[in-house]
Amino acid sequence: MGIPETDPGRLTRQPSELFRFQHVIEHCDTDDSGVVHFARYPSLIETATLRGLDRLDIGLSAFREHDLDLVVAELRVKYTAPARFLDTVEVTARLSRIGSAFCLVEGTVEGPGGPKGDPPLLARAELVLAVVDTETGKPAVMPPSMRLVLSSVADSRGDHHD
Repeated sequence: MGIPETDPGRLTRQPSELFRFQHVIEHCDTDDSGVVHFARYPSLIETATLRGLDRLDIGLSAFREHDLDLVVAELRVKYTAPARFLDTVEVTARLSRIGSAFCLVEGTVEGPGGPKGDPPLLARAELVLAVVDTETGKPAVMPPSMRLVLSSVADSRGDHHD
């Protein structure tokens, strides 16, 4: 599916940030009214999450090496403003809680800066990613080495762990 980045050199990571990237809204992102379809916002946040895990060397392929997978167990989204065709949005995923068999990701999609330069918040989401056994689909414990890596990112903000 490939999500274009306007400037890969601008990718930054703040404390607790898993990943941040810019995305230019394409025609396929929009609905008949010309605004971004509601389902695209969580998809963009999931993409930021997966890219961040890959950068930490604990992406989906690393989970599969342990016969594990990550699945979205819960999703909550609040929409505050629409993005439109050819807008450049900034997508951010942050780790906010790490458990033995899950992690909570908070994500935002911000629009182009307004007259005062502040980017408007377009959508905010929370994703609960559950660790499951690939064979049974049942919840499984995250390997300690992966949990340690995720905790180090979340710890940079002093977050909670189970």
